[in-house]
Amino acid sequence: MFVGDKIIYLQLQKTGSTHIASLLAEIIPGKQVGKHGPLRFERGNRLVFGSIRNPWDWYVSLWAYGCGGKGGLYTELTTPPLKSIQRHARTMVKNPVCRSQLPHALKADLTKRHNHWKRLYENSEDPVLFREWLGCILADKPLNAPHMEGGYPFLPLRVSCGLYAFRFLKLFTQSNLWRDFVSRSADQVYIKSFYDCNAITSHFVRMESIEDDLERVLRIAGYNLPKREARSERTNASTRRDYRYYYDNESIEIVGKMDRLIIEKFDYSF
Repeated sequence: MFVGDKIIYLQLQKTGSTHIASLLAEIIPGKQVGKHGPLRFERGNRLVFGSIRNPWDWYVSLWAYGCGGKGGLYTELTTPPLKSIQRHARTMVKNPVCRSQLPHALKADLTKRHNHWKRLYENSEDPVLFREWLGCILADKPLNAPHMEGGYPFLPLRVSCGLYAFRFLKLFTQSNLWRDFVSRSADQVYIKSFYDCNAITSHFVRMESIEDDLERVLRIAGYNLPKREARSERTNASTRRDYRYYYDNESIEIVGKMDRLIIEKFDYSF
């Protein structure tokens, strides 16, 4: 996250967050505190905001980033089982809080098919590979319990909450209520109710209009900004075609169903 004297920017992966944090460092005084972690300290009077992106575009970006051999999800899914076990064992030793996840982690390590996942990341211009990858990520039953952050494949709510909505909720709601929420079965009504009651972000920057939205949020927060003459290039971008190239009717529908919270809240469409 980026922390300034008047704002806190929470960075959701693949929503232009690296670019936005870079812009903030140029425009206002502040500092980078970690990157994609949740807010775990008092916000004070600061305005808390985040960034979002069209969900159909988000999944293509996440997959294409992995096709370049990048990203935490790619690493978790494609690392051979023995190396995964060794890495998780080191994590458990260093961080006792993670030990409750050990049974799930070991189960996933022992059953995951890393070569299968590597094949799905072979070509960022192949829509068939993307659709197969998307089905494995969002299917009702995870393929051989693959690793995803926060124990996502094992959670009751995953049958009605996509990975994007899961990350969105985890980052932009009260962290002290998160564990109880994810342990329950949840339909779309409950998911929306939880967000509406526990959201900590008051404003969002859309990736489709980053710099205009960012300027608007900073002015609301009380910054007196000089007019920017030039537009900056995006950073940390993935290489691929327009997102609509990769979808068929079935894959369009599954994202529409699983990430309904974001689609309806921000009026996105395919």
